[in-house]
Amino acid sequence: MVYNLCCSYGRFSSRADGYSTCFVEMLRSSIANCVCRNLDGCELNGKRLSVEKSFHKVAIYSLGLPFEMPDGTPLFKDFADTIRENLTWAPKKGQPPMISKLFESFSIQPRNVVIWLMVRDTCAGSVVFQSQDDALKALMLVNNCKIRDPILIEDTSSDYVLAN
Repeated sequence: MVYNLCCSYGRFSSRADGYSTCFVEMLRSSIANCVCRNLDGCELNGKRLSVEKSFHKVAIYSLGLPFEMPDGTPLFKDFADTIRENLTWAPKKGQPPMISKLFESFSIQPRNVVIWLMVRDTCAGSVVFQSQDDALKALMLVNNCKIRDPILIEDTSSDYVLAN
């Protein structure tokens, strides 16, 4: 579940530490700040999410040669702490028709969908949901569609909007 939420923020490495906790390392500190700011305290499937920064690792011991990511960017990663860390980059699979089918299969009814721009196989827009729980479920379902700095906005009419 945490993987699906964090995946939309960008690349990260993760390690499960137990039944109810995990460690997620984001690629940049700005992304980590965005995750902490937007997901801490959210309620999902009846459970409250607690997201905190960890400052246990303050130095990188060895940079070595960069590993080339699928998008061509170099990655300098220190694997000194554990060999169980896995780097993940979900492939871009989500397209608008598939997303609407996902919403239907999980009984999530968007209140309003606005498409601002549609170019070939991609589109930009906003989706308004009835509740924060529905908005978070939707975000988890469309985790393969990268949303730049996704945020949940609660507007004055108690709508929850997934926006970028």
